[in-house]
Amino acid sequence: MRDMLMDMCTTCATSCAPADRVIAPDKLSGIFESFVTTKSDGLGLGLSIARSIVRSHGGRIWAENRTDGGAAFHFTVKVAQGET
Repeated sequence: MRDMLMDMCTTCATSCAPADRVIAPDKLSGIFESFVTTKSDGLGLGLSIARSIVRSHGGRIWAENRTDGGAAFHFTVKVAQGET
């Protein structure tokens, strides 16, 4: 049964909402670009690196502002097929 379920699942999705502040709407579409930061002392590389890692595993990463406040980050990656 477990093998059958693993064969049916091709992606894994994860979300986290660590921020209690929203991302400015004019920054939201570009926050995964290199050297874009919302912090006064940030380099703007962390989310760009995260995007590269997620994409290299066949996934997708995005962020959105939650309606109840704060920002949420989401990503999907392909599930490895084979022996478990």
